[in-house]
Amino acid sequence: MIIVEVRGGAGVDVGDVLASCADVAARGGEQLAPLVRMLRGGGARLGEPMRLAVVGQIKRGKSTLVNALLGEEVSATGRAELTFTVSEFRYADTPQIVVHYKDGTESVGFAPEQFHELTTRDSSRADHLRLIRKVEFGIPNSLLHSFHLVDTPGLGSVHVTDAANTRDILGIGDIADGSERYALEQALAASGRDAAAVHHDSAAELDQADAVLYLFSRALHQSDHAALSQFIGTAGTSLTPLKAFGVLSRCDQYWPDRTAARDADPLDHDPLAVGDQLARRLLDWAPAARTFYTVLPIAGLVAAGATQLGEHEFEWLADLVRAGGAATAIRRLRDPARFATKEQLPGVRLPVAQRRALVVRIGAWGTALACRYLDDGLDPAQVRQRLLDHSGIPRLRSLVIRHFGNRSTLLKVDGVLQRARAEVFALRLAAQRAGVPVAPEVDHVAARLEMLHDALPGLAELRTLRRHYTGELGLDESEVATLLQVTGEHGPDAASRVGLAADASAAQIAQAARAAIGWWAGQLQDPMRDAAEVAVARQLMRSFERIEAEATTGDTPSESDDLEAPSCARP
Repeated sequence: MIIVEVRGGAGVDVGDVLASCADVAARGGEQLAPLVRMLRGGGARLGEPMRLAVVGQIKRGKSTLVNALLGEEVSATGRAELTFTVSEFRYADTPQIVVHYKDGTESVGFAPEQFHELTTRDSSRADHLRLIRKVEFGIPNSLLHSFHLVDTPGLGSVHVTDAANTRDILGIGDIADGSERYALEQALAASGRDAAAVHHDSAAELDQADAVLYLFSRALHQSDHAALSQFIGTAGTSLTPLKAFGVLSRCDQYWPDRTAARDADPLDHDPLAVGDQLARRLLDWAPAARTFYTVLPIAGLVAAGATQLGEHEFEWLADLVRAGGAATAIRRLRDPARFATKEQLPGVRLPVAQRRALVVRIGAWGTALACRYLDDGLDPAQVRQRLLDHSGIPRLRSLVIRHFGNRSTLLKVDGVLQRARAEVFALRLAAQRAGVPVAPEVDHVAARLEMLHDALPGLAELRTLRRHYTGELGLDESEVATLLQVTGEHGPDAASRVGLAADASAAQIAQAARAAIGWWAGQLQDPMRDAAEVAVARQLMRSFERIEAEATTGDTPSESDDLEAPSCARP
């Protein structure tokens, strides 16, 4: 059950409302079948974790990020194993695979070790891969209690019909390495699908997502601008910083600093600090600022590789340190290509194959850090943790949980209601074009869903947040901080929403809420406030009133007389 507070203090099971509305819509016949499916599916979705989609152009590090977030290697990465199929990772006590086909059928007769076969290129399996819509992989991973993680193949542009141009918009044309670009083109051909199909599959997952991580490469290419514009257009007005983060991937490649003096310590250069500067510049671009809550730099390869470092790889690292000391190994790593390809290097006795394997696993920067920490006496577990800390992934994971997870129920409800509105609009438009009356069941369901939407105070808070993110409100920094706080940015509990510690008493919470009510009530009387700012002040005052009433009496104040919990009865 998903019980959500409505105005007046009552609670309503949104799933029950959607189910009863679906029953009403079902009486309207086959023409209302899409609405029925949407309502029933939406009700089921409310009881599941949020769907967090990882999207972006091809070869922006999406699968590496998925592996880094999960802390295990589940999604295929690398030149040879390019993913062109949507993968959804869910929690399961034991690994299990469900393959969803485009004709609506499903198959569960696959072993977990076949997951890569079902999601990566293989010309011998192209006919089968072409039929697959999505592969669902259940694994026992704790993060998946909170999120379903969706790895998408790549976004392009639906407006480009020429296959070569679409390929370039997908990002293949930006690959500087000619052999890698050729490998990508061959992989796309071997998948049995074209670039337009890859884009459409990714865009469909974007539409169904509750939250989004959009990946840029470490440098913003021209096609990134084009793809981001298409991304924003595909998602429509629902895509705001409330729903989306930007991620600047592969920032470990900013190491080493080519401008540093030869005698400078290479590890004094932090590539994620460079990424932070680029992220700030990216947010100066107006479309990005309107779309993303933040843009975070990461070194996904370092994070994903750190969790996979085995005993033999630590032996290789130890050999690097023993042979010439950590300082010698780090100096050699300042030229990553030479380190990974030169048969003989002064002061280095580790064979080139092992050196190359380390750079592939954790990158040159990760290898240098690991050598330094082993030289400092850290054990393998401590080295793994230090690498993870440097990668930026813990920061990203924490923000994802805080920004999305604290509002998960409301975001899911809001998404379901938006999709239901879209179905209602499509049915009304179809009736208008056909010159026939709209089925009465459609109007009845629409009215009940609007009642539900208007009755949920949390959705009013989300609307206020969206208006802030789209630049409609002229709030100062302290007012923005209050808006974020009371809407759950730092936690969904009452203490967090009034800016107190988790162990604050009910009396302290009520006192803090009353102080906020008084301040915002004063703003309602400020003649310098415009209508939009007055509306925000009124909304925030009501939010604090509900918190104060709950802390004082356990109830919440009514904002309308005798508002019934929304329901759907037969019209």
